[in-house]
Amino acid sequence: MSPARVLGALLLLILSALLPGGTRELGATPRGKPAGGTVVVALPADLQGLDPGEVMDRTSWRVLSCVFETLVRPGPEPGQVLPALAVSWKSSGNGREWVLNLRRDVRFHDGKPLTAAAAASSLSRFSDPGPRRARATFFRCLLGGPTPVLRQVRALDSHTLQIVLREPMPGFLEILAHPPMAIVGPSMVLSEDGGAHPVGTGPFRFLERRSGQRVTLESNPQYWGGEPALDHLVFTVVPQASARQRELLRGNADLALAVDLSAVDELKKLGTFRLAAAGGLNSWSLLMNCSRNPWSDIRTRLALQHALPRAALVRSLAGSRVAPATGVLSPRSWAHDETEKGYAWQPERARRLLSRVRLPSSEPVWLLYPVESPVLADTDTLAREVAEGLTGVGLPVRPRALPPAEFTDCLRRGAYDLALQLEEKGMVDPDLDLYPAWSRENRFPGGTNVSRFSSARLQDLLVMARSIREPEHRLRLYGEIQQQLWRAVPTVPLAWALEVNAWRPELQGVTVDRLGIQDYSQAGLLRP
Repeated sequence: MSPARVLGALLLLILSALLPGGTRELGATPRGKPAGGTVVVALPADLQGLDPGEVMDRTSWRVLSCVFETLVRPGPEPGQVLPALAVSWKSSGNGREWVLNLRRDVRFHDGKPLTAAAAASSLSRFSDPGPRRARATFFRCLLGGPTPVLRQVRALDSHTLQIVLREPMPGFLEILAHPPMAIVGPSMVLSEDGGAHPVGTGPFRFLERRSGQRVTLESNPQYWGGEPALDHLVFTVVPQASARQRELLRGNADLALAVDLSAVDELKKLGTFRLAAAGGLNSWSLLMNCSRNPWSDIRTRLALQHALPRAALVRSLAGSRVAPATGVLSPRSWAHDETEKGYAWQPERARRLLSRVRLPSSEPVWLLYPVESPVLADTDTLAREVAEGLTGVGLPVRPRALPPAEFTDCLRRGAYDLALQLEEKGMVDPDLDLYPAWSRENRFPGGTNVSRFSSARLQDLLVMARSIREPEHRLRLYGEIQQQLWRAVPTVPLAWALEVNAWRPELQGVTVDRLGIQDYSQAGLLRP
């Protein structure tokens, strides 16, 4: 059975159904009318910041998307976008120029109107070199580089925005639909620390943040889409998956994001909560720092591919709710290469390969991993089993847990040898998954090519694939990119996992897009 079929079966197993662009509720629907009040959401991690352009994690996106809005938003299908702050758009014949017509009834939270000039300033604020651009990882890794993708962003009139690219980019609207491209208020553009006072156009306004504890938002009565029913949204930081489940059971949270997959059956048996999967998938992979020895030697990398029994690892994670991974692209991506079968578990071959390379001295290699996982309560078991598998073929490895922020910092700085990485994969254009992770332009300290691997051919393919407009040609190029990575083995794909959210039945009207971002603008609490 192909990975895509396996994941399809898992969706049915966990949820019964998953609707594009939203969630289907399980169980009987309570009767009553949605009302206001305060909804508490238990988050798996703290926010990285309050400026949407300076954060790269889905947890931050989920909160900030209540405050800020993009010009377009993700549609149900990969590559499809729908109107948001822009009501319509068109592209020039050569694909280098986009003209977007903005809504005329939108105001920022400070009362200033949304204009094309304000949108242009927001999108351009990371173009100039400096501290602000250095913090804008999403922009730098997808639109920056030695030759920035954006040539010009300007207002043609009060509500018409023109964006000129240096080269055609079929996935450009998909990039615009991502939360880091949200339009921020002029006051944030002018401030060097715009995140200190968040001002957007969204259905909720920023009220308070207590770092490491919670973020509180209040309803925006002037929202162009209509005032939300909810009075407040409170996002509490609850890193442990088991603790988020307890908060839900005790009535301290209305919605728990990313519950422990091993606890899904227990929640279903209770019959008092609703369950749904977030859009996209999460992937676990074993990273190697290819800028260091012995990981720069392909024989070492190939040995690690053969050293681990993926099927057994998957069973130890969360049973049937996790599927073995064979490649770097999500099996739900339109560019996923289903011919990839992965490397077989061959520990004897792994030992022979390692015997031919110069391994580290008697000191063990540290395997870094985040102490907390949004979807897996027991990351220690996964790390221990990976370390034991590698040690068993002659590579002494010792696991080391780090706080999530410190773990991410080590990866971005290249200060590691081996690492277990959890990546959040939305149903997006493959350029958004592959270019940040594997372009040589993103190998800089703080960049997203954390494996530090690249090759001339791979770089050429990545650049071509993001600029070719014909879908069939792009599909062939992405197939070759996956084959290049399969042969070079710079990472060991381990598993794909769904993220499951749980909420109380009184909470109605919350939808989720294919990026896994919740929309609370139509949400309410049912009262008897």
